Amino acid sequence: MSQPLRGALVIERVSPQCPPALRLALAFAGRMVADLGAQVVVVHAAGGAQPDAGTTAQATPAPQTFLDLGKQVLGLPGGLAGPALHALQRHALATLEDQPSAPPAAGTAQVPLRVFLSMFGPGVPASMPATEFTVMALGGLLDIVGEADQAPLKLAGHQLAYSAGLAAFSGLMAVLATARHAPVRETVHVNLLDTAVWLNWKSLVAAARSGTAPTRSGNRSEWRVMPCADGWVAMVYRDADWGRLKGLFNDARLQAECFATPAGRREHAAALDQILQDAMRHMSRQEIHLAALANRLPLGPVYSPDELVHDRQNLARRFLRPVSIGAQHSLLIPRLPVLWNGHAVEPAAAAPAHEMALVQ
Repeated sequence: MSQPLRGALVIERVSPQCPPALRLALAFAGRMVADLGAQVVVVHAAGGAQPDAGTTAQATPAPQTFLDLGKQVLGLPGGLAGPALHALQRHALATLEDQPSAPPAAGTAQVPLRVFLSMFGPGVPASMPATEFTVMALGGLLDIVGEADQAPLKLAGHQLAYSAGLAAFSGLMAVLATARHAPVRETVHVNLLDTAVWLNWKSLVAAARSGTAPTRSGNRSEWRVMPCADGWVAMVYRDADWGRLKGLFNDARLQAECFATPAGRREHAAALDQILQDAMRHMSRQEIHLAALANRLPLGPVYSPDELVHDRQNLARRFLRPVSIGAQHSLLIPRLPVLWNGHAVEPAAAAPAHEMALVQ
């Protein structure tokens, strides 16, 4: 068992005004820190509403259980700017927060490392109305999802919020890694808009090279998700892969000159779709997957959650582990998929978060 942050106290401090997307991001960063052995304490004002990252998005307890696993929830008398928080921060290695906490009184200890998450970058008021959806629109992510002649689609789940949480976790660990032999006093700033732009980096590169940012092309997209005998397969391939793709399906119609270039394949997408669907109609996802591997093609079978649970690779890696919720229910929760010094990282605790009383 490898837990490089064992013994470290990290405070997850969420204000009552924190937007749901930042709650998810903070909770995800805190969850990964907890998996590395840190004691993560989620603080809120005593008597007030507890931070609720997961159920802001769904009515089920699964997201909340996943995000709060191994943490402790603590109600603080005096709220998030009172002396109780300052007393707790005296022992903390780092804080994860959505708003800067009040400065401690003169002579009290400072938290060495603060990770601060916001919706936008410096100079934009925290009160600016925004959601995960609107930030994705500003970052260009919605312009590449959905059909060209219809309203844009939201990405499934909360990919932007969790990516911001991953960025916050990475910033925290980067500071700790570079300051292993020296005192650390740093502030890491992460915002959702920068994260959205980073996720959409290919659009920036394409715009820099061609002068035009890519947009969703719908049915004329070169990469499509197409049906096969027992489900769907994502037809993802590069121009350099086209020759191997033709060889894989061995249909003379694919040799037509109109399919020789990416532009031609987009222009004749309907005809190409029909040929590929004819080829895959009697092939299973597994057959297509194995044939693609043999031909070094990045075709991707689409799996359901239940199929992923029983996937041989996930089983071999023990990627999912059972966690009890109450007396009669359990969930399968992903492990932190990293190695530390060559060893798998195991969580410090398997019990859900619980409410603690403040020891005066």
